[in-house]
Amino acid sequence: MEIRAATASDVESIREVALASLSASYGHAVGEPLLRESVENWYGASDLGDTIADETTVCPVATVDGDVVGFAESYVVDRRERVGEIDWLHVHPDHRESGVGSELLERVESELQAADVDRIEARVLADNEAGTAFYDREGYDLDGERSVEIGDETFDEREYRKQIGRLASISEGIYE
Repeated sequence: MEIRAATASDVESIREVALASLSASYGHAVGEPLLRESVENWYGASDLGDTIADETTVCPVATVDGDVVGFAESYVVDRRERVGEIDWLHVHPDHRESGVGSELLERVESELQAADVDRIEARVLADNEAGTAFYDREGYDLDGERSVEIGDETFDEREYRKQIGRLASISEGIYE
């Protein structure tokens, strides 16, 4: 497996991985037409190409034998604190439980930490039990739950966070 920065030539493969991953994770709760519509809205070819080209976006892909099998998309948001937001982390169902997601997350965390973020946030629909278990296993804390609308439907979404950088160091010092 190789983890590398996404390129414009990866756009169609990323879209295919997104649909396969969304179908596997949410197919029991969300209909196929809505999943396809979501991929078009969230991963439109030209928008995705712009995202990949944007230097402020962290967008690695995982490849096996040259084929894209996973990807992540994250970026830095300046609020009161500097926050790394993981927008997407998808692994093709045929490559789950093989370490691809963990390797992608490690790459994202490393790049966001290099961008001097104080914490990293991620969101996943509550219906995605594998996704929620993934963030729990990777050391993220459940920070809350909210409702989100996708198409005409409302879903519960869990929000996760992980303190890193200088604030994590400060809090470790306080509690030692």
